[in-house]
This record gives sequence, structure tokens and C-alpha cells, in this order.
Amino acid sequence: MADDGGSSGRLRRACRVPSPGDVRNCLLALSEIESELASIFSFRFNGHDGQELSGHSLGNLILTALAQVETDFAKAVRRAGRILGVRGRSSPQPWTT
Repeated sequence: MADDGGSSGRLRRACRVPSPGDVRNCLLALSEIESELASIFSFRFNGHDGQELSGHSLGNLILTALAQVETDFAKAVRRAGRILGVRGRSSPQPWTT
């Protein structure tokens, strides 16, 4: 995962999770779910500079929330995959923050 700018970088630093942006994009590419849910997962908040949500993707926030609920990023990715109806399976490598 190379994405550490913008939303991903801010979440990585603030919440001590791996950068969720690349994972979000992969999940969406593998998703069989209706495009409505995918577009919501891809939604990016816009706003004025300095606002906390400005620039964040809703999918990045969901992955970060799931990582905190599951206490493990790999479990969070699997859960997000179930939510999005991802086809196939992956074996993620251990992530470090």
C-alpha cells in the first residue's frame, strides 16, 4: 500500500491504521454489489480547508472504523469485503502502522 497522502495519510497518522485508500479501491474493483453502494463508498467529502472531514473518502472512514471495531486491519478488510459483496478471496500480508 503506497497511498499515504490526503485522506489515507491523515487517517494513518491519526488512527494508526494502514493507509486505507488502495485497499478501498481494490475492494470496489472486486465488488459485485450495486453501483449505488459503491458510489457511496467512493464518496469524498468536500469542504473548506481545515475542516476535519474535508477530503476524506467515506470508504476510507468506514475501513478505519472497521479496523477499530475489529481491532485488526485484515479482519476489517474481510468485513468490508462482505459488505461490498467482493468476489474472490485474498490473503493479505500482515500490516504494520
